[in-house]
Amino acid sequence: MTTAHDTLRSLVADTLVASLAVKDGDEPAASLVAFTPAWDPLRFHLFVSELSSHTPALRANPLCSLMLHASPSPSDPNSNHALTRLILKARATFLSRDEAKARGALERWQQKYAITDMLAGLSDFHFVELEPVEGAFIMGFGRAYKCSGPNLEDMQHQGKR
Repeated sequence: MTTAHDTLRSLVADTLVASLAVKDGDEPAASLVAFTPAWDPLRFHLFVSELSSHTPALRANPLCSLMLHASPSPSDPNSNHALTRLILKARATFLSRDEAKARGALERWQQKYAITDMLAGLSDFHFVELEPVEGAFIMGFGRAYKCSGPNLEDMQHQGKR
């Protein structure tokens, strides 16, 4: 039997891009970002350009939100309301290239994204590590969990009260 945490781990492993929400000055801003996960404890590594608006926004305010979700199904009209998704509040830390290499972020990026070596040759690209602070994991109607812990393994069902 597949547990909610197994489903969460699969979502994190199989998703290629996520929505990143930041505060850009006094305004909210969202963008799509590629990422790689690291476990024990769970962290997300981004490789971002200084030319993207989210990069200076994260430097100014490291608090952000990251959302991963399953793809909708065209044959299921309800899927857009019941998509499996993980929504995290996180704290961003910029890593030097040496730190990213030591933490395995560079190698995971090279394994997942063929463009990594080209991006690594550009001086405006920086590794960012997102550390989840708290999360919500939704697996569809009536299956929502508040999650915490080093690998988001502590799940509390959020039902009617």
